[in-house]
Formats: sequence, C-alpha cells, structure tokens
Amino acid sequence: MKIMAKTAAFFSLALLSLSSVFAASDGMKNHKWNFTQYGASTSSSINNHEILDEKNLSVKLNSCLVDEKTGLPSKKGGKFMSYFDGISYYYTVVDAKKENFTLSADVYVDYINPNPDGQEGFGILVSDSLGTDGAKDEVHYTNSAAVMAWKFSMTDSEGKKHSVKDGMGARFVSGITKEVMAKGDTEVTTHANKFAQAFDYGKDATIKSGKTYRITMKKDNTGYHAIYSDSKSAKEYIMYDPAKLTRLDEDHVYVGFVVARGCNATFKNIDFQIRTPEEDPAL
Repeated sequence: MKIMAKTAAFFSLALLSLSSVFAASDGMKNHKWNFTQYGASTSSSINNHEILDEKNLSVKLNSCLVDEKTGLPSKKGGKFMSYFDGISYYYTVVDAKKENFTLSADVYVDYINPNPDGQEGFGILVSDSLGTDGAKDEVHYTNSAAVMAWKFSMTDSEGKKHSVKDGMGARFVSGITKEVMAKGDTEVTTHANKFAQAFDYGKDATIKSGKTYRITMKKDNTGYHAIYSDSKSAKEYIMYDPAKLTRLDEDHVYVGFVVARGCNATFKNIDFQIRTPEEDPAL
C-alpha cells in the first residue's frame, strides 16, 4: 500500500487551491444522515446518539457508560480492531463514482477511558459496506479509510519502538473482497492490507477528555486523505486510489462520524462539501 505523509504547508496550499478553483455543494443539505450501531461487543443501550443541534448539525455519539464514583467505564460498547469494528456510526451515503467530498468536524471528547485498552476512540470513517444494524456479535469485515483516535505503534529506522494509547492517526484497510471473506478469517488477514500510523508519538499526543480535536477526511481523484489539524500544524496520510473502497460495494461509500468502546464524543462545526470528479482532478 502506497502511503505518504505531507507537511502542514502543503496541506494549507492544497486547501486554498481547491477552495479558490472548484465550486462545491453543501453536502449536509443534499445528503440524508442516519445512525446505526453494529459489530463486535456493541449494545443498543450503550451505543447510541443524540442530535444536539439539528439546524447546524451537532451530534453526540456514545459507546460507554461511566461510573460517577470511579470515573471509569461501567459498561463499554464496541471496539476498534484492525479489519473490523464494533461502532456507533452517524453516516451518509456517497456515490463512489460521481461524488468526491471533504468532511471536517471539531470533536469534543466528552469522555475517553483514562485507563485505555487501545480499542476505544473516535473518528471519521469511510467504508465500502455497512454492518447489520443492531448486530452485536457480527464480525463485519470492510475496506475503510479513517482519521481516528486509537492505539498506534511503530518501529523507527533505528529499531526503536514507539506507541501512543490513544492518539490521533490514520488507519487504511484494503484488499477485502466477498470471495476472500467467503474463505474465512485467516484468508481475510492474509489478503487484507492495513496501514495504521499516528500523527505524533510524543508525550503530549495522548487524547484527553474535555479537549477538542479538528479532523478531516477528504476523497479526491488521488485517493483518501486523513487529516489532523491542531494549533501548531496540520498533517495528513494518503491512501492512494479511491477504487480501493469499491470492492464490496461498487457504487457507494459510507462516510461519517464514529466512536467505539470507552469513548463518548460530540461532533460539531461540521463542514461537508461535495464535488464531482471532473471538478476535482488528481493533485
């Protein structure tokens, strides 16, 4: 899988170029949004949502209950995994062939487990299939691109290991087909390609309750861009070739906001812009 990280300067120039040249429609008005919860360890009593502002869309997604005395989760719903997830998902459907998009939001972390197990978090998720609504034991394999808070680890060129639990990063999954899934779990893990990398492994990279994080997922003719912006910089990882998310559904991708396990988060200041591939040439 070809992956590239870009600097804040390039990110800023790319956004300025797109906004100054291409007309984009307001996807919030032209696309219907839905809520679903599905996948491993989910529960309808835990994995739910609340629309806080219908006019200017602000939505809170939940995936845990919190013990007020201990400050720890009393119940957790769902989990982020390598090739499948159990999630609370507020999403819309995008035409995979006719629509490119940019979806951004400020994410206020209402709560994240202070003793993380590495399977909790939040993000913007794009996938080429949906799980069965309410299916709490379903292992739903799918190709996906996400900018997300999760557990990330890596080994640098000198052999030193780095990890953050939980930090902002990107996860890209591709290579999953119906034929591969029909042969079982081992075949999926053998054939699927996964990239998972944090934007920062520093001591201040850990996600904290009460903080707000700005995240963006962009699809253009180049591929899928996972972008994280903070007060100092903006960084992105790219999964090249948008067709990688058309293996399970050739015509549609599902894009939206997601939480899992020990995390409750509010998504606000949402901007969703739609462009046609003709308006949005490869960069």
